[in-house]
Amino acid sequence: MKVEHWAALGARRGAGESLASWLRASPLGAEAFGVPPTSELGVGSLFCPACHVDEMGRRRWYTREDWPVDGVVCATHALPLLRCETAPARLWGRRWSKTLRDEFRALGMWSQQVQVHAVGDAIAHAVCARSDPRVAHSRAWTEAQWHLWASGWPVRTAPRFPRRGPLTPVLQFDRLALAAIVHRVFVALDIGQETGWPALPIRARALAWLEGRIGRVHPHWRPRLALCFRDATWSKSRT
Repeated sequence: MKVEHWAALGARRGAGESLASWLRASPLGAEAFGVPPTSELGVGSLFCPACHVDEMGRRRWYTREDWPVDGVVCATHALPLLRCETAPARLWGRRWSKTLRDEFRALGMWSQQVQVHAVGDAIAHAVCARSDPRVAHSRAWTEAQWHLWASGWPVRTAPRFPRRGPLTPVLQFDRLALAAIVHRVFVALDIGQETGWPALPIRARALAWLEGRIGRVHPHWRPRLALCFRDATWSKSRT
């Protein structure tokens, strides 16, 4: 009997549910079939408040096969993804405003476009580059995340822990914040309008590096960088 048959005996597969998620809900559990219990980016799996199935008088939330391990928004429901160590017994979604739902949806659609990844990664490197060696995070990332929080995004007022990579912060809300920041900057450069925030402070060398990387792909974006970033080079002489 195939593993799918075992899963089918005790769990109804949700729309788009990953095989690993389905097996975890089966009578024997995923570990019996050698499925890793954790993701590649730390303990836990991703869940969306709207991705669930009702079976045998209970509601079960599941992970989808089309979510990358560093996903931040459910492409189907345009809702922020939550990371939980075990499948949640209860998961409530918020009543988001239309403005935020539109932003979530745009972020989800943008993150699936392969052609934007190279430029997006370059923007992320610039946003994450520490502008002051005395603090753990860059001023650009911290200030932009605060603006997201102030507008109602489900993020903290500032990054919680230092990043582990350009697009893989430790915590899920930091991943959501960084992805949203990069998306906002990308759109601003694309259409030639401000982000809606003050220009983010980054060091001169990070700004020059970003200008060179973007200039090779989108030369007409170079003058627009001033809409999104400002020079905030730190020096020991500053107080």
